[in-house]
Amino acid sequence: MVGRELDEDMIKEVQDRLELDPNFFVSLEKEDDWSFLVLAHAFFEKLTTEVLKAYLEKPGLFKFLPNLQMGGNTGKIELITSLLEAQPREDEKKFPVPEKKFLIKLGELRNQLVHDVTNYNFSFQAHVNLDAKDRFCNSFYVVKSEQPVDPQARMEKAKANPRSYLAAGAERVTFLLLTNIWFFEGMREFDRLLESARTVKMIDGEKHRLKDELELVKTFKSLIYSPPRWLKETDDALATIRKERIERMTQILIEQRQ
Repeated sequence: MVGRELDEDMIKEVQDRLELDPNFFVSLEKEDDWSFLVLAHAFFEKLTTEVLKAYLEKPGLFKFLPNLQMGGNTGKIELITSLLEAQPREDEKKFPVPEKKFLIKLGELRNQLVHDVTNYNFSFQAHVNLDAKDRFCNSFYVVKSEQPVDPQARMEKAKANPRSYLAAGAERVTFLLLTNIWFFEGMREFDRLLESARTVKMIDGEKHRLKDELELVKTFKSLIYSPPRWLKETDDALATIRKERIERMTQILIEQRQ
C-alpha cells in the first residue's frame, strides 16, 4: 500500500494518527491475501474515522464514530461525501467517484470473506481468474491523473498482479483521505486565527479595518476553495499543497494583525 503516492513524512503522519506500529505497512505486505484484504479494510475504517474527527473537533462525539458502518446511505463514506459537498468549494468532485467506489467495493469484498469460513484460503489471483466480467479491475481502478489509461492495458495489469493493483489504488485513496483531514483542520485553524485577529482589532478600536478583514476572508477562500490541485499537478506538489496553504493562511493573518 506504500509507493510513489505517499512520501515518508505522510506515511509517518498516517501511522501516528492511526496509532499504528511503525512496521505496519511492511508487515502488511507479508500477510496472505485474506489477511491483507481484511487489514486493508480495517485501515480505511480507522482513517475515515480520523477524517470525521478532523471535521467535528468535539471529543465527546468521537466515541460514536468507530461504530458507524463504512458503506450504506448513513455510513462514513456517505457522511464524508456530504460534509465535503457542504463546503463552498468550486471543484465538481469533492469525493471523486473512483475513490469512493474503491472503498465501497473493498467493503463488499471484505464482507464476503469474513462471513464465510470457506474463504479462509482466498487468493487475489484465483479471484481475478474467475472474474469473467472484469469487476475487480473496474471496482479498484483509481485515476491518478486526468489522462485516460487504456482499458485493455489496465485490465492486463490487474490480472497480472491483482494484489499490487489493489494496493496502488489503496495508496491513492489514503492520500485523498489525508488531504481531506488537512482541509478540515485548515478550516478550523483559520477560524481560530481569524477570530483572534478580529478580537485584537476590536479591542484596539480599529473598526475601520473591517474592510481589510473581509479582504482577508476573500484571500483565504481563493487559497483553500480553489479546485483541488492535488488531482492535477506533479507528485512533489501533491505531497505538500495542503500544508503550504495552511502556512500561507497563517502568514496572511499574522500580517493583518500587525
